[in-house]
Amino acid sequence: MGTKENPGRFDCYERAAPDEPMFVLLGRDPSASLLVNLWAELREVAAEDPEKIAEARDCANALALYATKLGKGDRVCANANAALDEYRSTVLRLVLAHVEEELGYDEGEPSTERMGRWTFTAGAAALSELRDWLLAEIGGAE
Repeated sequence: MGTKENPGRFDCYERAAPDEPMFVLLGRDPSASLLVNLWAELREVAAEDPEKIAEARDCANALALYATKLGKGDRVCANANAALDEYRSTVLRLVLAHVEEELGYDEGEPSTERMGRWTFTAGAAALSELRDWLLAEIGGAE
């Protein structure tokens, strides 16, 4: 996790192009931790760098602690975490629908016609594992 005086491994400020737009969230912002957690969730769904995601989550925790230390921790909407959980569940359901469409699922069962193209590839196993993970995650989110 980075600070002004000690930039983190994935510091965006140093890597930004000279004219690249950016938006900075500070620890005094009571919404910052929620927004960084949302960013991490989106990156996780996109299967991006786990180290970068972990650093973002560490940063979100540090942001929440800092806001709390300033007496601002309770200013975030009480329903913010529920809203984030609902958003995450929605994103996972969308990904699940895409995976099931790709595998040719029809009413919970794979279509042998659509599965044919995946039969001899590792892709079918990977997508099936992803489907199982998504179902478990969605079940846990409800």
